[in-house]
Amino acid sequence: MPDGPGAIPGAPTGPDGTVVAPNILRPMVPQELSSVAVLSMADTAVGGIRTSAAILRWLDRIAEMEAAAAVPPAVTANGRPVKDDGSVWITKQPVYNTKQKRRLAVWVGLL
Repeated sequence: MPDGPGAIPGAPTGPDGTVVAPNILRPMVPQELSSVAVLSMADTAVGGIRTSAAILRWLDRIAEMEAAAAVPPAVTANGRPVKDDGSVWITKQPVYNTKQKRRLAVWVGLL
């Protein structure tokens, strides 16, 4: 910003006077975050980000995209994707063990 405080250095600009994108200066910055920074510093009335609420919406959108990209889809043992219907289902029958039943009865009796 040209009229900003003197203690804070200005953003680097290109030969044409536009702000240089952060991912150009540091490649580890994600493209989406870089575009938010450029839009918030752009000196145009159209297409810029002017409020903190707009920045938060962008950051939420970026966080959702990162979270979706980080979680791989679940697959079964044969390599097919698992159909998620929101329910929990156990396919194995419970094992009836008399020793386990006796232990349980003793612990319930002690309680």
